[in-house]
Amino acid sequence: MKLWFSPLVIAAGLTTASLLGGCTTNPATGQQSYTAFMSSDEEKRVGAEEHSKVMKEYGGSFDHNGVAAYVTAIGTKLVANSELAGQPFTFTVLDSEIVNAFALPGGFVYVTRGLLALASSEAELASVLGHEIGHVTGRHTAQRVSQANTANIVTGGLAVLAGVLTGSSELGSVVSEIGGTGAGLYLQSFSREQEFEADSLGVRYMTRAGYDPSAAGGFLAKLQAQSDLEAKLAGRDPNAGAGMMASHPRTQDRVAKAVTEATQGEGAKAQAALGKPATEMGREPFLARINRLPYGVNPEEGIVRGPSFTLPPQRIRWSAPSGYALQNSAEAVLIVGQAAKARYDIAKASGPAADIVRDWGQSYGVRGLSRIAVPGGLDAATGLIQAQTAQKQPMLVRLLVIKTDANTAHRFQILGGFQSQGEIDRVAQSLASSFTQLSAAEAAGFKPFRVEILTAGSDTQTRQLANQMPTPSGTDAVRLFEILNGLAPGAMPAPGTKIKLLRM
Repeated sequence: MKLWFSPLVIAAGLTTASLLGGCTTNPATGQQSYTAFMSSDEEKRVGAEEHSKVMKEYGGSFDHNGVAAYVTAIGTKLVANSELAGQPFTFTVLDSEIVNAFALPGGFVYVTRGLLALASSEAELASVLGHEIGHVTGRHTAQRVSQANTANIVTGGLAVLAGVLTGSSELGSVVSEIGGTGAGLYLQSFSREQEFEADSLGVRYMTRAGYDPSAAGGFLAKLQAQSDLEAKLAGRDPNAGAGMMASHPRTQDRVAKAVTEATQGEGAKAQAALGKPATEMGREPFLARINRLPYGVNPEEGIVRGPSFTLPPQRIRWSAPSGYALQNSAEAVLIVGQAAKARYDIAKASGPAADIVRDWGQSYGVRGLSRIAVPGGLDAATGLIQAQTAQKQPMLVRLLVIKTDANTAHRFQILGGFQSQGEIDRVAQSLASSFTQLSAAEAAGFKPFRVEILTAGSDTQTRQLANQMPTPSGTDAVRLFEILNGLAPGAMPAPGTKIKLLRM
């Protein structure tokens, strides 16, 4: 189980003791920036503290065919060509299928295996790493935190993070996790001006390092195409923004402007001094590294498809009601709606389901403890407790436990205000009635996809391979093939070209 983690929930570590005075001149941009609430030392401290949280929420670091060291080598090369040359940076590949990259203050830079699968060259990867390094050298997090504190925005957001249920930290986790997600998404998103500045700095660094800066625009086009495909599959408006395109509001014209500035300005001068143009793409070595790279969701972690969650190792599937979104984390699945929210996890517990519910909520006093019908006649029980947030706001939490064997309890916490009891009960009933067990054959059918590097033959042969490519449910195989290989709709690669295909 994995959750989209917003790594910049960092302001909780700041105190009034970190107010360090006004504007400073940034050597990367040459401009004065307001970073009163966050010194460079504070950035390093916060980055180091948040790093462990990122690793936990993303299920840890990932390596395949030496790709972790490969990413670090490219990132280190870019840092050596930045204004922070000589300062330590940490580069991590995260075990997440989500296409994303981000940076924590203090030089912690992350890319996901999902992003590596989308990229097609070392230069494209360098453009992403350079952009994130640009957020660090531009001190954009410090600017956001300082501005937010000045406007008293972060203080309000932190009240949400602090709003856990009193008495039981375990039962309170549903509030803190959902609250943390919202505040983190707010802090993660940079302004368009900061994104353009990171583009300019990133292109500067990759140009100095000898990479072809046109790869930045090429990868952005691929990222937009992938985002549009995901929106279509999810029934969303492609212009609404989601995933990496939402957290990194970048456009082709801004990236093109950044490339022009780098190639015609000081970046070009730096390359002239080196006596070589910035033309390195590094396509062949990159593709060799990602051959057989796992693609998409790891079935062992659980699969979210629309409102349904499937966990093959446990051979179970359940669905949330319409209008609720699922977020899969390393520890739990969050079920988020307007009137109610819920959390699902698995615990080792013996005894009847009713006893587990009673023990689980004993410090609050469980009301209305009763059995609840589940397909297949599984042992299941539910009960209601009354609790409070840290701000003394009353809340109702319905506890639901479903037993699939003598020692395994599937647990749901459904939470809302007193006025939402009807919706809380409806969500609990929907979850219980949708909870089904898979056969061994059904569970075994969920196998991971892998990226395989092949050589393209004729157009007819390659198109046939694309048509036959296995894909996640509902995905247009040919369009996904085009996106993975950076092709326009309807285009096929030239014979002899290295291509990416998905295989099981």
